[in-house]
Amino acid sequence: MGVSDGPRLVVDPALTYRYVVRGGLWEALPPGLADDLIDWAGVAAAAVLQAAMGRPRAVTPPSAAMAEFHDVFWDRLARAYQAGVGLDGLVAFVAADRGYRPRPVEVYYKSGDGRPAVFAF
Repeated sequence: MGVSDGPRLVVDPALTYRYVVRGGLWEALPPGLADDLIDWAGVAAAAVLQAAMGRPRAVTPPSAAMAEFHDVFWDRLARAYQAGVGLDGLVAFVAADRGYRPRPVEVYYKSGDGRPAVFAF
């Protein structure tokens, strides 16, 4: 039995954080698509965790660290998707996390040129 469709989901930096720390995100993506972002994701997630634990922050505020990662990560995925790269593994990852297939999944981010953008899949 497949996963049923459900309501729309908006992915913000907090949800991006959840996906990064949950495990399985990188394996859900096409090989090589975002491998160079894995270390950065870990640093941003660690900054968020340190702030949540009340520990002194690094130079970059944790919310800014995750927001910057969020923008670059989703811009990369949006560009790949527009170029025809399939994101079925990512769709399955999101559906497994939610318990249903959100229709659509929307991500609001700043594109590489700094303009607000929306990626829906």
